[in-house]
Amino acid sequence: LMKNHRVIKVILGLCCLLFILNGLFADQVSSNYQRELSQINEEITYLEEVKTRYLASALIHEEQAMRWQFDPHLKQEARHSLKLADSERRVIQEIQERIDHLYVRRDQLLKSS
Repeated sequence: LMKNHRVIKVILGLCCLLFILNGLFADQVSSNYQRELSQINEEITYLEEVKTRYLASALIHEEQAMRWQFDPHLKQEARHSLKLADSERRVIQEIQERIDHLYVRRDQLLKSS
């Protein structure tokens, strides 16, 4: 659980680093502008796919918890599934915040052109 959270933090950090490094050279030529737009679009697409996978996993864990909560032998598993779903929902929120940031940056680039 924590490992998944750390992995997504590393992914978001690397994406952010790539975004910043690319941003440092963005005003050199229009090809850099196009390259940055392209990188932003690729990152948005990738993050949307990752977000979808986390959402699917969260929904599975929520469904399991709902099913298991009525079985006295599976109450602990139900609680564990709900914790996993909550953790995945937090990761989804972090990913969405990054996506929102990228859309803002993309809009800024498009307005400045």
